[in-house]
Amino acid sequence: MGVKNEDVAEAVRAYVEEAIVLLLDRGTPRRTTLRDGWVREGDMFRLREQEQTSVDLFSLKDELRELDSFKRGIEALQNDEQMRPQFGPLGGSVIGFDRLIEEDILEHVLQEAVDPAGTGELVYDAERIRESYASVEEHIYDDHAVYAVLAPILGLEVEELPVELGDGVALDALTDSEAASCIKSGLIRPLGEFPAVRVGTLVGLRFELRLPKLMLADGSPPPADLNERGAAAFDAMTSRVDRVIQALRLLKPGTTATTGLTYFAKHPLHTGAIGWIPVSTSLRVRFARFEVSAEMIPKLQEIWKALSAEGVQRHKTLPIALRRFMYAGDRDRADDQLIDLMIALEALFLPGEKQELAFKLALRCAFFLKEERQPVRNTFEFVKRGYVARSALVHGSVLTDLKIPDGTHVTLDEFVDQTADVVRAALAKAIRIGSGKETGSLTNFDSLFLDV
Repeated sequence: MGVKNEDVAEAVRAYVEEAIVLLLDRGTPRRTTLRDGWVREGDMFRLREQEQTSVDLFSLKDELRELDSFKRGIEALQNDEQMRPQFGPLGGSVIGFDRLIEEDILEHVLQEAVDPAGTGELVYDAERIRESYASVEEHIYDDHAVYAVLAPILGLEVEELPVELGDGVALDALTDSEAASCIKSGLIRPLGEFPAVRVGTLVGLRFELRLPKLMLADGSPPPADLNERGAAAFDAMTSRVDRVIQALRLLKPGTTATTGLTYFAKHPLHTGAIGWIPVSTSLRVRFARFEVSAEMIPKLQEIWKALSAEGVQRHKTLPIALRRFMYAGDRDRADDQLIDLMIALEALFLPGEKQELAFKLALRCAFFLKEERQPVRNTFEFVKRGYVARSALVHGSVLTDLKIPDGTHVTLDEFVDQTADVVRAALAKAIRIGSGKETGSLTNFDSLFLDV
């Protein structure tokens, strides 16, 4: 990380060095604070009162600001043409604003430079001073605000981490600090009243979101489309998370979900955007276990890439089918799952149809999957029975006698699992076609069995 304005960097260095002399002359004052925090103890996180000691700059704030080097540092910052417009107005992005002043930069670099570990031990490291200023400069010069986004996925176990999916999104083991952040924001909660959470290796999503900076002078109105742009920013976060869960659920049977996401500005000077978006998930998720072997990772990456393709995202009905497949995975009740799964098939195979729905759905699905599922007749009969069961449920009937094509009686849970397998196979093939990885049509399904 290089420095672009050497004059400012030199002024900042001179201030930090003079400040260190003052701190030494005053006996390096320290401050001890007590705060509650989530601390890992083995495979548990417990809420503990933590004692933290740091070099106390606040007690000498007035004296530090009277130093000649402090005043020269302020002047140097004000002379920087790229920094100057960002001092004073509210700055940030559509998801959060705060106010930055010149003093913040000098005090931030000083705190980072003299007590980098936050232990109260005074340190002088010229390279550390330069790196801290370079980080500030990069943050301010950037015409985008940068946010880190985390989404924990409970019960997910991946044999080889990290897994780079694309678009800057990675599956990885979250650090203890990141896991604690997820607990603090309520995305991971204790099962009872006892302040402890059992978390072994927590796997989650990690990616960055870059949003154009906005500057609002005092008294000026916000942009007219601020809410619309804010909604688009949140959609950009949640859509990436949704696609990863979709990819996992299309990869193999099983239960997996995220409880939400948390986001925060990557640079500590930008404090105006820290938040979280919880997701209501089934209680099954808290106890689920979803394993991804090393051999499955390339297929997972392929599914993610296909889901991200424009041909899939812009298809008229495929996103609806994928959404209903996701709804089914979030349900607790088997009957609700079956309804959503059949709606997913209807969205894919019956757009605009009004007549002979059960027959057309079963025939199209069976021939669409003729290479993946044999014999075709069994798939036809199974999907037809699924449609009949779905119709009975939505009209208030109770399912009492479920059979699969070979005549075996099955429970509703077993029938739902087999239905999910059919839907999973159909959607996986559909996204391969939509992304151009496989030839085929997603509009003229009758051509699979008719010369049309």
